[in-house]
Amino acid sequence: MKLLVEDSCVFEQAISVIDFFDKLIELWCEKMHTVNRRLTGTVQIEEGNDKFEHILGRAKSEDGEIHLGAGKNIHFSKVILISPVSDDNPSRKIYQLTPKSSRYSEESYLYLEKIDALTCVFLCFTLDENEPPVIALPYQFQCIEVDTNCVKLAILIPDAKNAEEYWWTKDYAFPVLFKWFRTINLDRKMCRTNRLIDIRDYARTYRKMKNSIGRQLAEQWTEQTDPQKFVFEDCGIASYLLELWSIKGNRPSFFADLGCGNGLLVHLLNKSGVKGCGLDVRKRDIWSSLMASADLRESVVDPNAEGFGLPPNVDFLIGNHSDELTPWIPVMAARLNCNFMVIPCCPFGFYAKYNTKDKAEGQKGRMSIYESFLNFVRKIAQELGFDLEEDRLSIPSTKRICFVGTVPPNGLFCNVNEVIERLTKRKDNSADTQFVARPKQITV
Repeated sequence: MKLLVEDSCVFEQAISVIDFFDKLIELWCEKMHTVNRRLTGTVQIEEGNDKFEHILGRAKSEDGEIHLGAGKNIHFSKVILISPVSDDNPSRKIYQLTPKSSRYSEESYLYLEKIDALTCVFLCFTLDENEPPVIALPYQFQCIEVDTNCVKLAILIPDAKNAEEYWWTKDYAFPVLFKWFRTINLDRKMCRTNRLIDIRDYARTYRKMKNSIGRQLAEQWTEQTDPQKFVFEDCGIASYLLELWSIKGNRPSFFADLGCGNGLLVHLLNKSGVKGCGLDVRKRDIWSSLMASADLRESVVDPNAEGFGLPPNVDFLIGNHSDELTPWIPVMAARLNCNFMVIPCCPFGFYAKYNTKDKAEGQKGRMSIYESFLNFVRKIAQELGFDLEEDRLSIPSTKRICFVGTVPPNGLFCNVNEVIERLTKRKDNSADTQFVARPKQITV
């Protein structure tokens, strides 16, 4: 093997290099899609099950050749078994790669094998003739301890390979890898994107929605906002909801998107055959021009009113950047005894903006207001008795954490009304517990 690129990192104190290296490998396999925009994500195929050996068996021919895709082959032993792997450390993994575009193979896999504690080899291969979404060339990650607190990170390639073929790996992937390596926090749990759904099904649904509805909407967009961001972001959220309902088997009979804004999410879900409506305090011109078929209603949602101003048959609440309504959505869902999904964005408490910074658990200092706000919404749903799941959406937004609340089989807590009264009580002991909706006319 020969060197492609390397850089040295000096840490303030001695680190566990093996732990850092293992974490880097995990980050690369789980977050490759953040570097390679051809990917939606990756899913690990666990060693020990039949699928792992089946994939590996199909990849290797009888003469040891492994198919890289697009008519390319390489001898397996020349890449993988560079040195023996001990029986007590069979560090082999396979990840299935999910492409964004149908032009790339859906039968693409990334194989990795640790050949010693600080060296790992990678190889992408396909089980069909289509082009893989990642570089179909073997490479190695390697760490070298230069000093007590100085570590060198390097990428190596086979001697016979031309370094120019690895331009993307050198110029784009390595800088990101090196940044990750320098800033690794072993205590921080990695939050996988779209972990509650099947990302392959999600990719297909998103691709279909984007091509059949999204592109045309983006071309005809009349709002001042960027259609490339907002249209395809809502395509992602709609696709996520469709796959979430499919995998849980609890597709709603009628949803309500509270504070629906431009109404696009409602439009996409309605077009996909899901009944439901969107409510917002202010009608948008685009409702009638591009989304006339969607059920969009100019109406005030009032958490204190009987029925909240919602249709009587609602059985799923959506809060997509719903601002003032965000903390109320789990409360309203509890009173309706229905499920919900909320994507917290601008921090609001029950009666005013949320500006508290919680103490960071196990660390010095405090959380950001946004992190504290997530905790606030999380605790509301949990105290009401929802089975609460958290996910990170694959959308072009900095605020992409979502909470999915499901009514458990045995129901919510029996004293849910008492819990709501306690949660929504004003801290200043004021008797005024009226929700203040956003004004219809916004002063600029």
